[in-house]
Amino acid sequence: MVRHGTTTVLVGNCSLGTSFGTQQSGEQEPIVDCFTRVENIPKTVLRKVAEKITWDNTGDYMDHFAEMPLGPNIAAFVPHSMLRVEVMGLEDSVSRKPTEAELCRMEELLEAAMQQGYMGLSTDGLPFHYLSNDPNHREAYPHPVRELW
Repeated sequence: MVRHGTTTVLVGNCSLGTSFGTQQSGEQEPIVDCFTRVENIPKTVLRKVAEKITWDNTGDYMDHFAEMPLGPNIAAFVPHSMLRVEVMGLEDSVSRKPTEAELCRMEELLEAAMQQGYMGLSTDGLPFHYLSNDPNHREAYPHPVRELW
């Protein structure tokens, strides 16, 4: 039987995603907090999803998909908001600009992810950071993205 329908699924394409795992630190729950704020999904539901996450880096996330018996192709993006959380922590990622060292670390993680097969970096496209509601003006694209242009 031939079935038609969706053949490719994009994940992490709106600046949010789970490619870095749960990113839990102490009582902070970045996946739960971010998705609740942006997608209005109840925290009880998101906590159940977060409990199923077994990876904590971009490579293991891709391996997770490779091990699943999926029908469609999966194309993953590195979500910008979660990349900031990974390097800066949740509170700092929404309250201040990254340091030069943090920007370099983000570039390293992005470059590694792209070598692992990620499609690129996803952003929200809003003129402000939606998790903090502060103006967010992009001064430069990360080094791995600039090289592709």
